[in-house]
Amino acid sequence: MSESIYTVRVGTPQDYFRMMDFMRLMHAENGVMPWDDEAVDNAVKCGLAHYHSIVGIIDGDNGDVAASVGLFMGRFWYTAKPHLEDHWLFVAEPYRRRPLARPLLEFAKRAADKMDTPLLMGVLSETRTAAKCRLYERQLGPSRGAAFLYEPGRQDHQQLAGMN
Repeated sequence: MSESIYTVRVGTPQDYFRMMDFMRLMHAENGVMPWDDEAVDNAVKCGLAHYHSIVGIIDGDNGDVAASVGLFMGRFWYTAKPHLEDHWLFVAEPYRRRPLARPLLEFAKRAADKMDTPLLMGVLSETRTAAKCRLYERQLGPSRGAAFLYEPGRQDHQQLAGMN
């Protein structure tokens, strides 16, 4: 792994309010389901308390969170063997000209190595999706599938798919 000038630190409960602000920014841009205060509160608190999870944070210039990855233990329906999966990896808009996603991916790989468990990560985005997928493939290896989201009532499915 290459060295980065950006440090990813492990989030702690003291990061709660900054992370909640960050989560609101992320949801405003990428949320595909309605915001639920209790669900987000639970995810952030569990992540920052390291309850079957770990949150990586890159601090911003103004006391904010520039970027973060949230990794949680999960498992497939057919096995008792757990894996580490991302619930988010996001770089806030003011920091996107900086190479912050790569250090977050390296943090995720180190966490999986320390836990000696597989790491499952995905890209759910409507912007620069192909470039993000290429970065993930360079960092994590070949894709093991794809994800698709159909939203009943949404009129622009064909436009998003380039089928207009």
